[in-house]
Amino acid sequence: MAGDKQILIFSDAGGTGRSYHADLNAVNRRRRSHYLLEAGWRADNAIQGLGRSHRTNQASAPIFRPVTTNVRGEHRFISTIARRLDSLGALTRGQRQTGGNGIFDTKDNLESEYAEYALYELFKQIYQGRFAQVPLGTFEQMTGLSLTSHEGGMKIDLPPLRKFLN
Repeated sequence: MAGDKQILIFSDAGGTGRSYHADLNAVNRRRRSHYLLEAGWRADNAIQGLGRSHRTNQASAPIFRPVTTNVRGEHRFISTIARRLDSLGALTRGQRQTGGNGIFDTKDNLESEYAEYALYELFKQIYQGRFAQVPLGTFEQMTGLSLTSHEGGMKIDLPPLRKFLN
C-alpha cells in the first residue's frame, strides 16, 4: 500500500482480511492491474479473492485480466466468474447496484445473448447435417443432448446454454 513493491502475488491459501486496492488513505493510489492466473475451482472463492483489491474508498478501480491457457474448461470457468461479477456489481464501486462496469470484456462471458444465438445456430447446423465431422447421431451420443423431437424434427425446446457448456 506504500508503493514500495510493484507486484503482489497472493493465493486462496493466503486467506482474506487484507485489502489490495488503491485506497484514498494509502500512499500508493496508482491504478492496479490484476492478472488472474489461477482462479481455483469455485467461482465464489475467486470473487472473494478479487474483492481484496476492489473496494469502496478507492482512488481507482483495478483492471482485471484473466489469463487462460487453451484448456476449454478454463474459459468456461472465467466466463462463470465474469457473469457472476457482472450480476453482483459489488466489486466495481462497493455497491451492488453499479453493475459490472467492464471488469471483464464481454468476450469473457460465454453466456451472453450472442452466445445463446450462436448455440442455436450450431444446433441447427448439426441437425441439418452441415458438419461432416460431427453427425447428428454422434453429437447426441457424445453429449447426451437430444436435438431430435419425438416426431423426428428438430426440437423447439433445445438444451439451454449452461447445460451445453457444463
